[in-house]
Amino acid sequence: KDGLDFFFHRERDAQDFVAFLKTWVVAKHQESKHLVSHNAQSTTYRFKRTTCVEVCPVCPEDLVYLPKKIAQALGGLPPLMLCTKAAAHLGLVDPASMRSLEVPATEYWRKPFHSVA
Repeated sequence: KDGLDFFFHRERDAQDFVAFLKTWVVAKHQESKHLVSHNAQSTTYRFKRTTCVEVCPVCPEDLVYLPKKIAQALGGLPPLMLCTKAAAHLGLVDPASMRSLEVPATEYWRKPFHSVA
């Protein structure tokens, strides 16, 4: 997939960066740790840590299509909604009735949907 790579000297800096991203965009992350080397005599270990962040592809002012099951699960919404906000949650509004809804990041990643235009 396309993406960007960031390198940090300290694990705490990477965690702070992920926390910063999650306050501004709907994102999920995965962390992994791999043993690079160890010294059995001095019991020291070196690990390579990797954090993968996936950002929601829906942006503000996007027209979003909600599949029928997702629209019903979110309260009987129409299939076409307009995204008004994409921060820690997605703000959706029905352009016909002006009915609005906020979708938390956890709910979006459980049942993802994509923009049409």
